[in-house]
Amino acid sequence: MADDEENDPTAPFNELEAFDSLWQALTWKQIRKRIPICARKTAQNRYFFANIVYLIYAIGILLVDFAPAINGGAGAPEEPGPCDNMTVDNSTKEEGGVDYTVIVNNMYIGLGVLHVVSAALYWWAWRDHRWNDVIMIPEYLNHIEAALYLWAATWYGTAANDSSGYYESIIHIVETVAAFVELFASFGWIMSWYRTYTRTIGRGYTFDDPDTVAYTFTTLSSFIYITYNIQILQNPENYGLNNLYVNGDITYFVGAVFYLWANLRDDGWLWWMPVSGQYGIAAGRIQAEKPIIVGLRHLLIGGPEPIARCCRRCCENNSDRANNVVVPMNEKQSTNDNNTKDSTNRNDLSNLKCFSLTCFIPTNAYDNRLIPLLRRMTYLEKLTLYIRLVDRSTFVDGTHLHNEILMHMSQLHRFNFYISTQIPIDDSVHRLSDDNIKQTFNNIGYYQTSCIVDYYCSLHAISHVFSLPFLFNRLEMITNRFSSIIFSHVTYLQVVDTIQFNYSFFIRITKAFPLLKYFTIINVMSPLWNFEKYEADYIQSNSIIIFPHLISLNMKILHEYYIEQFLLDTKTHIPRLIELKLYYESLENVTEKFTRNATRNNCANKTTTNYYQYFTIFKGLT
Repeated sequence: MADDEENDPTAPFNELEAFDSLWQALTWKQIRKRIPICARKTAQNRYFFANIVYLIYAIGILLVDFAPAINGGAGAPEEPGPCDNMTVDNSTKEEGGVDYTVIVNNMYIGLGVLHVVSAALYWWAWRDHRWNDVIMIPEYLNHIEAALYLWAATWYGTAANDSSGYYESIIHIVETVAAFVELFASFGWIMSWYRTYTRTIGRGYTFDDPDTVAYTFTTLSSFIYITYNIQILQNPENYGLNNLYVNGDITYFVGAVFYLWANLRDDGWLWWMPVSGQYGIAAGRIQAEKPIIVGLRHLLIGGPEPIARCCRRCCENNSDRANNVVVPMNEKQSTNDNNTKDSTNRNDLSNLKCFSLTCFIPTNAYDNRLIPLLRRMTYLEKLTLYIRLVDRSTFVDGTHLHNEILMHMSQLHRFNFYISTQIPIDDSVHRLSDDNIKQTFNNIGYYQTSCIVDYYCSLHAISHVFSLPFLFNRLEMITNRFSSIIFSHVTYLQVVDTIQFNYSFFIRITKAFPLLKYFTIINVMSPLWNFEKYEADYIQSNSIIIFPHLISLNMKILHEYYIEQFLLDTKTHIPRLIELKLYYESLENVTEKFTRNATRNNCANKTTTNYYQYFTIFKGLT
């Protein structure tokens, strides 16, 4: 919708051709050039389909009001319907026996269904906003209002046969509530337009703008329906005599026409009319220092980014905002580096709202490939990154992400990320701590983050920075040092270090990774314990370590202590293990050439105990 219009070269306010007359605008050259573009835009415009259904609904109400073939009368009806907030008297019949009451009531039910469909289409049209954006509140109110009118319409037949007037009163109460809900939705739409509307020459809050006329008539019709229902509830004897609802229906129809008119204007169909500055001066031949869209950021209801943070950023950038100045495009403007980027840059991926990149393989293409790509996503709302970086001289931290990526995405409201950076080090490198890097995220307002930094050998260091909660299912290159966080989504884990992994480390693993399924252990140093014999099969000095979901274990190790740690059922319990990868010679030694009973339970299928099943676990040996 409006978020996409700024970069649309065919939008009326981007019009580059100025016409001297109506006939010049309607030459065959212009028609042949513009009609295919407009038709393509309209075919892809969700809002257009919503407006068509809305107009059909408004026309249907007027047909019930004024068509004798439907209501059985010769002129304006004496009985209204769901949007008209009245039921039909069962005495409306012709001599031929046609019961117009049934016809009208059934038509109102059909129109009520159409109203619900229209509400759903308007909600669907907001494809550039999340479901919990405050912009969507009027659309949800519209659904409630449409459902209430439909509910009232289903009672019309009952009310027509009820002489006590009980159902009639109930219907008017329901429709009064619906009219109030519609009124609040109308005010909400005004605020929505204020937040998202593109205001420039020929467009804005003036009565030559069809959008302004449309929402004015919509709001006015709500007031008329409320007034009518209150009058009937206070004076039931005027039922059938009070035709105020007809004025509301006409007002409603006028608003629907102007909504569609504005839609056609936005799709470029009205290039031949003297709107949007085409006559005398083309709107696209003027330029503003700042983007022409005057709107506010997307605010989420209960979302991860607080409204206060949005306001804080607005205040921080307030000093950099200049008033819009209109100047001819052919005049050269001297601008500083902060203003060199034009908001209508055709290289921007302005239609892209969500982007996710997952790269498990370490890459060195981050600085020269990924960052330039992300900078083109100026209207991105949700960004998800999982990347592992190598060949960099510094760690990626909050300051770097803000300066290189985030400050170029003014609409971003959700950023889920995991970034690991492996760098070479020597004695001259200043060693940063976890807190040093985490503070860089606090400085830019990202408080729900964590960091792990480890100088795990004399030549290399690695950092892991990630958003909380951790939403990814994979972690690699984790050392003895890792955060005391529950990684509830991680199913694949690789741990690597040059020092031993002791018993307490594996206990921490089971608690931090409760859903772990794939576990890889890489260790090139012998542990402190050096078991040369396996006499501890049934000695239980520590509690048994349990991996309830582990199905694959890969041990790239030099010492057999770890193999014994995981295969002995007196030390570790792995009930679902189906794949074991390790050096065959080490396995043969630990299992005493596959005859050691204490290693059977963690290797065999628990449903069977035969000797063959003991070996099926080793089909993937490396």
